[in-house]
Amino acid sequence: MLRARQQRLLGFLFLLPALVLYTLFVVYPAIQAFSISLSLWSGYTPEKEFVGLENYRLVLQDSVFWGAIKNNLVLIAIPGVLTLALALYFASTLAHNIKGAQIFRVAYFFPNVMSVVVVAIMWSFIYHPKWGIFNGILRLVGLGHFTRAWLAQDTLIPAIFAPSIWMGVGFYLVLYLAAIQQIPQELFDAAKVDGASGWRIFRHITWPMVWPVNRIAAVFLVLGGLKAFDFIWVFSYGYPALRNHTMATWMYQKTITEYDMGYGTALSVVMFVLVFVASIITFRVASQKREWDQ
Repeated sequence: MLRARQQRLLGFLFLLPALVLYTLFVVYPAIQAFSISLSLWSGYTPEKEFVGLENYRLVLQDSVFWGAIKNNLVLIAIPGVLTLALALYFASTLAHNIKGAQIFRVAYFFPNVMSVVVVAIMWSFIYHPKWGIFNGILRLVGLGHFTRAWLAQDTLIPAIFAPSIWMGVGFYLVLYLAAIQQIPQELFDAAKVDGASGWRIFRHITWPMVWPVNRIAAVFLVLGGLKAFDFIWVFSYGYPALRNHTMATWMYQKTITEYDMGYGTALSVVMFVLVFVASIITFRVASQKREWDQ
C-alpha cells in the first residue's frame, strides 16, 4: 500500500512541471479570455467596462457570425468528404506495392509539409483571372466562357476546395496506408480465392479494418474546418467580404482590425465551445457500431 502511494506521488512529481506550464499558458489565458469577453475594451486602455453577457447576446444576433458558421460547415462537408475519399483510394492503391509507389507517396504527402500561407499564395497565382493556369486550361479545352476571377466574392469559398483537398490528401493517405498495411494479407488472399470482387474486398475487409482511422480523420476534419482561416485571409488579401468570413476570420477582424477585444474574445469563446462540442459529437458518431459489427 505504501509503495503504491509512493509510486503515485512520484508520478505526480513528474507531471507537475507539465501541469504548471499547461496552467500558465493554457488554463490561465482561457480564464482571462472569458473575463475579457464580459467587458467592453479596445485592448489599448487599462480600464475595462464590465457589460456582463452583452457581448454574447450580440454574437447570437450577429448575421455575419451565422454566415461564417455556414461557411465553416461547407468547408468541412465538401472538401472534407472528397479529401477522405481520395486519400482512401490512393492508400488502397499504394498498399499493393504498385510500381513507383514510393515516389507517389512522397508526391502526395509533399503539399502537407508546406506552409498553408505558401500554398495559398501559390494557388492565388493559379487562380489569377488573366494569366493563371486554371483559366488557361479552361481556354485550352474550349471552355473559355467559364473563365472568371475565381477569388471574387461569389466564388471565393468554392475556390478553397481544390487547394484544401490538394494539401490535405497526403496526411490522411498516410493514416489510411498505415491502417491498410496492418491488415493480414491472408484475408485478401482468401477473399480472392473465394472469387470476391475488388469492391466486395474493399467493403468487407478494407473498410471495416480502417474504420478506427475514420474516427481520427473525422475529428481532424471537423477541427480544421471550424478553424479555417489561412486560405480565406490570403485569397482576400486580409479583407474578406462579409459573406466570405469564417468564425476565425470574423473573430480576427473584430479583435485585431476593429480593436473590439470584448466582442472578439466573446466570439473566440463561442468558437471554442462549438469546436469542443463538435469534436465530441463527431467522435461519438464515428464510434457507433456499424452494420457489419453486428
